[in-house]
Amino acid sequence: MTHNVNSRPSPHGGTGLFSVCKIAPGELVVDIPEPLVVVPDDGHLKECCSRCMVWKPEDGVFSRWMLDPYRDGQLLSFCTGCRVVKYCSKDCQRVDWKLVHKLECSMFKTLSPRILPGSVRATIRMLFTGPGDMWDQIRRLESHEAGFKRKSERWQMVNLMAKGAHGYSRTMLSEEEVRGLYCRLMINSITLVTPTFDPVGIAFDPVASLINHSCDPNSVMTFDGRSLSVRALREIAKDEELTISYIDNTTPTHRRQDELIERYFFKCACTRCTSYAESQDPREAFACPSPSCDSWFSGEIADGGDDTCKKCGVTMPPQFNTPGLLAMEDQGWAVVNGTPTLPGDKSSNLINALKTLYMLKVWPLQHQPLPALHQELIQNVYIPTSAWPQALVHSLTLYLLVDPVFYPQRYHPVRIVHAFTLASLFLQASGDPVSLQQAFPRAKKLELDYGKIVWGLLCEIVAHVGVSHGSKSSFAETVRRKMGEVENDLRGSETTRKWVGMRVGEIGLEEELGKVRCLIDGLFMDLKSNGVP
Repeated sequence: MTHNVNSRPSPHGGTGLFSVCKIAPGELVVDIPEPLVVVPDDGHLKECCSRCMVWKPEDGVFSRWMLDPYRDGQLLSFCTGCRVVKYCSKDCQRVDWKLVHKLECSMFKTLSPRILPGSVRATIRMLFTGPGDMWDQIRRLESHEAGFKRKSERWQMVNLMAKGAHGYSRTMLSEEEVRGLYCRLMINSITLVTPTFDPVGIAFDPVASLINHSCDPNSVMTFDGRSLSVRALREIAKDEELTISYIDNTTPTHRRQDELIERYFFKCACTRCTSYAESQDPREAFACPSPSCDSWFSGEIADGGDDTCKKCGVTMPPQFNTPGLLAMEDQGWAVVNGTPTLPGDKSSNLINALKTLYMLKVWPLQHQPLPALHQELIQNVYIPTSAWPQALVHSLTLYLLVDPVFYPQRYHPVRIVHAFTLASLFLQASGDPVSLQQAFPRAKKLELDYGKIVWGLLCEIVAHVGVSHGSKSSFAETVRRKMGEVENDLRGSETTRKWVGMRVGEIGLEEELGKVRCLIDGLFMDLKSNGVP
């Protein structure tokens, strides 16, 4: 379950996991095939197998387009008893019934058509598994009930959910004890994601809960179905504490701190959080508005600090003061999350939000929510509507200019997923190069070798996927099958056959990707003007 790590008191409070020897980058440090509790979240209850957590989304969903050709065609079926949970096979249904569903099925049937929230379903499953070896470990986890009590609306919700879990489970524990367990679940549960990082469920395990947070983590957590893995992102020294990021750590410090305090009741004191005020990191800082200056306004401007460029002395214009910048940031996130106050459809709102930030000329591409706006356009606008050229160029933008800053390690799992997305989009574009040329006229002069790009990207992915996701993971298998298909196509041509035996650096991928940089430049020009990207 754990490899070369043990638990001990953490200097940051509570208990943590620490290395007992030097751990190499990419090494597996935590492997939990069966977390104590796993349930689909409310939005994916009808799209996920409640046992293995395979996701079968509706047509048009980004991950379905990318991964479904490599999955079996079996559909999910409701449990015939409660018709609330679904399974992908009889085997999954039998296993889940034996483990826990036999205890909840009649309850779900009685409540139908009402469906319990995911946090309540997870708490009830936790109650059905105990008492046992893990029960004492669960009770030792921090509940932060005092923190919940300080937020009256949230405390009322906690009491309501805990009361429901207590009543429906018919547990012998008191309502107060169930409330404590519910609070522990809320604080220590993990968002279960697909191999392509789509959030689909809730997972809880007391061992995984021991891993503490850092905004500059040394490890990363992935899922393969319900199986949980943690791998080292960099070399971890002996006796160093393992850390992961509980939240999206690509956002600026003020936003990360707000989220950590709101959700987990603590303020992060990692090096990234304590040094942001003087940071020249584009994730934290803003570009100087002077055209002749290449310096940055440090992250403290968003905290009400100095608004004077330390290099050229220019003062940030009034429209770029702290309230103005934060208001634009909030508006951008509202569009990403689908809750804009602006009229219009999501596509136009996303593009308008991108234009607003780009036209400021002080907002770096690597400063959120710019990357999130690009990603939202790719996943939920362009791919579902088969706008392949637009999806390709926006993906190129993230792959070439954002990912190296957000995810410095070439084997970071998010970076590998983005590379696979890009390879799939280039493969799509290779069948219709005219569409790319029509959408981006600069592509006419490029003479792109699509086969070389796709093969080069797949070779790079294969070289790292064992470290990012695990060589036996379903995602690694998907990558290998895609590569096999492309290899068969390449072997059919005398021109491309020679690439198959080449090393990654010999294929010429970097040269081909250098050609398409002009497409990104054209996209930026459109976004900074009245053009339509």
